[in-house]
Amino acid sequence: MLIRDMRLVATLQEPKVLSAPEVERLCRRLAEACRDLPVVLLYLHGSHAHGTQTRLSDLDLAVLLDRAALPGHDVLFRLEEICERDDVDFVVLNRAGPIIKDRVVRHGRLVHARSERDRVVFEAHALKEAMDYRPFSRAYDDAMFRQIREGRFLD
Repeated sequence: MLIRDMRLVATLQEPKVLSAPEVERLCRRLAEACRDLPVVLLYLHGSHAHGTQTRLSDLDLAVLLDRAALPGHDVLFRLEEICERDDVDFVVLNRAGPIIKDRVVRHGRLVHARSERDRVVFEAHALKEAMDYRPFSRAYDDAMFRQIREGRFLD
């Protein structure tokens, strides 16, 4: 625990911005490790996937785990170790909502897929689920903004 705490202090003191080649190397290391882990899909998303990271950016990973591996804390810990940083933000896609799945699929970068079939099935399902959810999300947002405008929000 002491070593992990020391790494956290080092991260807070000297935030590391990964260059594009460093992101590439990290993705290769993660993909290689995933072959030996119960990881179905792994995506890099957020600022590192788009090349817009700053010294304040965390590292965003989205992982679809084999059902037998859930809850998957040991897998996430192993992936965090490979990243060699403590500011890794994980989304476990098995439990994520339709909007985050959609964002990861549309804007994330695929790092590992156990098989092409697994990727296609997951991505098709995620996009369909998001399309089905959007009308409800819009209706909720419209109602919430109306309540805010009328001063009735949280009443």
